[in-house]
Amino acid sequence: MKLRFRIQSLVWVAAVFAACGILVWGTAIRGRRIDRVTNTAKDSLAVDAASPTGYTGGMRRLILAAGGSETDDWIAQTQLMLARREWRIRHVDDENPPFGCNVDAASPYRWWLGLVAWLDHRFSGRPLGLSVERAAVLADPILQALLLIAAAGFVAWRCGAIAAALVPLAMIGLFPFATNYLPGAPDHRGLAQGCAIASLLLLLPGIQAAQPGALRSPARLWFAAAGIAGGIGLWISVRTQVPLIAGVLAGALVAAWVERTRGTAAPASPPVPLPWRTWALGGSVTVLAGYLAEFFPGHLGGWQLETIHPLYGLAWIGCGELLARGIAWIRGGKPSWAATDLCRIALAAVAIAALPAAMAIAHDAGFLAAGAASTRLAKLTDGPVATSLLDWVIQDGVTPAVWITLVPLILLIPGAWMLVRRATPTGVRMMLGLALGPSLVALVFACRHLDWWGVCDATLLVLGVAGAAAWAPAAPSPAVRWVWTSLMGLACLPGAVQLFPAGGAAADGRVTEAEVNELMDRDLAHWLAREAGPPGAMILAPPAETASLRYYGGLRGLTTPDPENRAGFIAAARIVSATTAEEALELIRRRGVTHILIPSWDPSLDDYARWGLGQVDGSFIEGLHRWGLPSWLQPIPYQYPTIPGLEPRSVIVLAVVEEQDDASAMARLAEYFVEMGQLDSAANVAQSLRRFPANLGALAARGQVESARDDQTALEQTLGFLQSRLRLGGDRALPWDRRVSLAILLAREKRVDEARAQVRRCVAEANEARIRSLSTGTLFHLLVLSRAFDAPLSPAGLRGLALDLLPEELRARL
Repeated sequence: MKLRFRIQSLVWVAAVFAACGILVWGTAIRGRRIDRVTNTAKDSLAVDAASPTGYTGGMRRLILAAGGSETDDWIAQTQLMLARREWRIRHVDDENPPFGCNVDAASPYRWWLGLVAWLDHRFSGRPLGLSVERAAVLADPILQALLLIAAAGFVAWRCGAIAAALVPLAMIGLFPFATNYLPGAPDHRGLAQGCAIASLLLLLPGIQAAQPGALRSPARLWFAAAGIAGGIGLWISVRTQVPLIAGVLAGALVAAWVERTRGTAAPASPPVPLPWRTWALGGSVTVLAGYLAEFFPGHLGGWQLETIHPLYGLAWIGCGELLARGIAWIRGGKPSWAATDLCRIALAAVAIAALPAAMAIAHDAGFLAAGAASTRLAKLTDGPVATSLLDWVIQDGVTPAVWITLVPLILLIPGAWMLVRRATPTGVRMMLGLALGPSLVALVFACRHLDWWGVCDATLLVLGVAGAAAWAPAAPSPAVRWVWTSLMGLACLPGAVQLFPAGGAAADGRVTEAEVNELMDRDLAHWLAREAGPPGAMILAPPAETASLRYYGGLRGLTTPDPENRAGFIAAARIVSATTAEEALELIRRRGVTHILIPSWDPSLDDYARWGLGQVDGSFIEGLHRWGLPSWLQPIPYQYPTIPGLEPRSVIVLAVVEEQDDASAMARLAEYFVEMGQLDSAANVAQSLRRFPANLGALAARGQVESARDDQTALEQTLGFLQSRLRLGGDRALPWDRRVSLAILLAREKRVDEARAQVRRCVAEANEARIRSLSTGTLFHLLVLSRAFDAPLSPAGLRGLALDLLPEELRARL
């Protein structure tokens, strides 16, 4: 027996070491890939220890294509928390300016991410902001390793070595559960699922301790600990933990009912009541403590039921009371009709009913609300995205990913059979009931929201442990335990293959489409941040694009994917659905919008117009699509790099400027089309510029269009008009950017003396605001001409600014 015990102990210890080794190996592979993708495109961000992000201007570099906007928010909020030296983040200023937006997400995961960042900062010496980026790669794998070791050790202590050997296999092999701990996609779901597992596992030794002949006091301690773990899980994610609590209630009632109808093979004595009231009390006290830690003192009294709230603790106490009485009645106990007992039952029912009543009155979906990532199965760049399981199957068919996701459900069959089997001991039946109930509830939610499959896997892990447990005196036979072990292996191995790093991390070295999109968003964000300069741009763009620009560029945005930012959504809808330019300008000025971005691939702003006006026709955004720009909007040329094999992307960037005269506005629009390569549109605008034959800025724009179209006849005529106007001193009141355009045209057409005079005047009158107002191409040509005519920008800081505004390839050409 001693030899057998030692062998089993070595098996589970070896399983833990092997699983940890695989985690380290997979994390290293994926971490190297994240570094390689992040450094694929060159940028010139300077490290700034005083910046919350660790980079100058509050910008960021780290490419995390798998996590989405939720990952960006966790990183940004953790950096802000550390920069402010606060332990909670309840408000951010870069959403819904100038009012900002409340943050309802729970703090524990930010604390974990901040702890890992602080340790990295202490050992590496990096600025804290940069350490948060490093922590974003390592925090979840470290969390997975800690949960794996703790869960395996606990199960080995209380449930036996065979059950413990299943835990490491499940923690790294269940799909999509294990994807919630992948490096480079920080998110609270992994921590929430860890708490869910703890809240269920801690009930198992409590059931064993409550069996006849065992001491009852340890049972109360185990149930209290399970309640505390569940309360922490509810604090982290109401959406995850509340349905699992309901599953525990249902499983306990069903197990008690089956026990009554089927009986046991050899009932030694009446079953001992389980301390459900202690479980509920431990959970409710933890909920109240978490609520106070999160919102005390300035944010108490709110009714955001999508986050932790005392009503959940109150309902939990009511559930514990009714569960204890219900199980007693099912087992044959006589109900008491005493006034005290009736009052307790009534108060428990009221406590439970208070939660759905509050949800209905406040029109708050509470724990039933769909999360921001509810349509994503796994945190993989190429993971399935669908509204439900049925939509996923209809959309993609019965793919290997579908089978791998559904295979772990085979554990439900033997689990249900053992639950109803007459020979199953009372304690084992209750353990199986407490594991099956949450599993079935999680399965129902998973069919509706794909992200729930990870939670479903977590409950199946507990079911596997319960089925293989060998510590009870009347535990299942060794043959049954080996059947459970085999089924658990069958459930986990396909997922382990799916998560193999060589397949999930593009081992061939190519960058995936999602990663390319992130690189392009980063390029746009850095360009726009430099273009706007301090205090930064405030953008109106679709929510997904706004989230990327906020993360990479440190910009502020009106609309974001966050459900808390409803005010920003309403403001954006009012702007884009405005029926006049004057109305839109008034709303834009109230909000401080500096730039409007219209991506070619995202029609969200059109959808906002339909929501606000009922249609797109006649709206402000519809006028922008037709290039009917008001005089206070100026287009800024920006072109995404062309990637072979990918659909080309384009974005219209409009800056909110002071009122322009018609000639200047049309001239700038014509040159915008030239720089964007839209020569037909440029020619149409140039034709309209003929209405201003004496305006030098208009003539310069016409010349730029004619030069780009290689229309030499028209160009010679325009140059003649230009030189005639210059001899008469017509450039005295020429706007600075129009003078730069004139200088470029004259130099290109070999009018050297006139070009030199204009360049030197441009250089003499340059300042930071004017340098930033130039497009990338125009600024590059100005620097080339200033060098050619020996007229450097002065002071030297202006040249440094101009170089910083250029992309790396143009800077290298200088």
